[in-house]
Amino acid sequence: ELWGPFGHYHNLGFDQTFPIESTLAAAYPSDLGPGASDAPTRRAQPFTSSGDGIAFPLDWGAQGVDFAVTWVQAPAATRVLLRLYTPASAQIAINGTVVLRNDRRASYTPAATAAAVELGAGWNRIVVKLAGEAARNFDLMLRPADPAVRLVNAAAPPQGTGVGAAPQVLSAPVTLAE
Repeated sequence: ELWGPFGHYHNLGFDQTFPIESTLAAAYPSDLGPGASDAPTRRAQPFTSSGDGIAFPLDWGAQGVDFAVTWVQAPAATRVLLRLYTPASAQIAINGTVVLRNDRRASYTPAATAAAVELGAGWNRIVVKLAGEAARNFDLMLRPADPAVRLVNAAAPPQGTGVGAAPQVLSAPVTLAE
């Protein structure tokens, strides 16, 4: 689901931690929740991934900080490769652990970044945080290093299911930039 905007500032808010980063709730305190940026409060909106990535609705603009939340189930501890492309400043947290951060606010930083992570067995909560003055669209690839492994993606895990173990951040994969 797509959530936001949180907070008052689209640049300074990137350094702030919001409740949605650790837990998903039906509502958030009015000073931190959607609408706190003086923009109209928006309900969470479902999204589907496509070959063109994910884009926030046009009316969301670049106010406050926006989030995308999804879940991935790994059948066992699984090494995955992440690749994120976005013109915005972005951060990816898995089960509350930041595994990738691309701060594009102060200097030229490439829009694409990559990481390697070992997911714990079970359901893993993926949170993408987007901020800054740039458009909030993004393209996220999360692919098992072993092509025989299949991950399951869902908007929410089955009722009563807990979050998996904290992921282990591995050495960054070799990219064309290196």
